[in-house]
Amino acid sequence: MGRAYSILIKENPSKYITLIQDFKDIPNEYLSDIIDGFKDALYEGNLTNLDLLLNIFNDITKFLVSIEEKDIIYGIQFAVAQFIEVMLNKTSIKAIIENQELIWFLNWQSLQTNKLDYKKYSDSQRYHNTPLSHYLYTLKGLKFDNMIVLIDILHKNSNKGEEIPLLDQFYQIIHEILDPNLKEGELIRAILGYRLNSLLRINESWAQERLDLIFIDDKTKRSLWDVAWDCYILTHGFSVKIFTLLKSQYKKAINRLNSTSPNISFDGKQSLINHLINAYLIEVDDLDNDSLIEYLFLHSNSETRKLVWQILSSFLENINKIEDIEKRKNISKRYFDLLNYRIKYLKEKGSIE
Repeated sequence: MGRAYSILIKENPSKYITLIQDFKDIPNEYLSDIIDGFKDALYEGNLTNLDLLLNIFNDITKFLVSIEEKDIIYGIQFAVAQFIEVMLNKTSIKAIIENQELIWFLNWQSLQTNKLDYKKYSDSQRYHNTPLSHYLYTLKGLKFDNMIVLIDILHKNSNKGEEIPLLDQFYQIIHEILDPNLKEGELIRAILGYRLNSLLRINESWAQERLDLIFIDDKTKRSLWDVAWDCYILTHGFSVKIFTLLKSQYKKAINRLNSTSPNISFDGKQSLINHLINAYLIEVDDLDNDSLIEYLFLHSNSETRKLVWQILSSFLENINKIEDIEKRKNISKRYFDLLNYRIKYLKEKGSIE
């Protein structure tokens, strides 16, 4: 019955606004499906009355305290979180700015007042078999992610020097949740690693000061670093700025590849190598100056070194796609410089790659 409502609402949401306005008359177990219907309509661009709906969702969130069934509470809150996720990605900046306080409340207030666990509500295949796939589509993970996206949108669309009303609250929340002893430590770092570029965009100096708390160097809490790193490296393309800021973390990642119990996914390993190769080929990383590509060769096993050459070869195979002739020549030269460097090193050691 709930799914039937969802399909009908998706096709004609304005017809069913009065239905959700009278949500107390609807069986609680149908509410999440009904909210899903409005979410799908929003995704398809068929939804108006955003202000009204957000206020109804606010009333529903307050109503949840009277519901005893935890699964129903979780389902309703997750449906609201997914609606906000779509809103942040699909609606106008104007609508987001006008409703920022309500969006913030629906995300953060409910996290504060409900001690919800990591129950996985979605079997999304995004980032399959990675820490991010586990944490992003939990209720806490999705709401925390929505919060960062909201602040990022508000920041990108503010005038220079303009005060963002929610920013101080955001800073305070990040300060509190970076405590490495919180049970949600892995979830928090999964989302912060995933959204690192957003954090730097919101306030670069503030984010830089917290990098050591995101990528925490504590052998007793190694899983926190592993999660933060994997979620960063899997979701960020190569950036000179971030590479420079995280150079020490890249070195730790290389060391973790050879750990007796590595917790970096294979995709994360490939992404790490891609970043290091990019840095070398565009001369951000150089063999004569504390080189990370050299460090990778010196501190990795034969399987990893073989993967490095495979990825390098694929770069070379696609070099003709680069229109700038000088850039092509330079990348080709860097490739052969590295090849000759390794041949010379291996001859001196009397070994093979």
